[in-house]
Amino acid sequence: MYNRVFKDKNDFINVIYRGIQNPEMTAVMIKQMNILITVLDKKKIPINIIVNLKKLRKSTAGSRKITVDALKRISFRKIAIYGANTFYMHLARFMFYAAGKSDKMSIFRNRSDAIDWLKE
Repeated sequence: MYNRVFKDKNDFINVIYRGIQNPEMTAVMIKQMNILITVLDKKKIPINIIVNLKKLRKSTAGSRKITVDALKRISFRKIAIYGANTFYMHLARFMFYAAGKSDKMSIFRNRSDAIDWLKE
């Protein structure tokens, strides 16, 4: 299973986690995300990110640390997360709180609700 990072028709950065996440995989995804952020930023398009956690199986401590460090550095308008089980939902909230960006994220049950929130 492979993770994916891509820009959709709404100019949202989509991040899809699949399987077990280790620091190396997370670093690659963050690098891909930063490339798309640069592209959108040059076009003066707001940075909105939608994260799919439906197929996330495990996230190592190293992977979570890299994610929190990246969240502290990157500039974005909103991040919507969906598909998380209860454990990962609470973990995501904690990670955004640790990064000081809990006011820019929200968790949803499905993609449609996440997209609606990003469009607000």
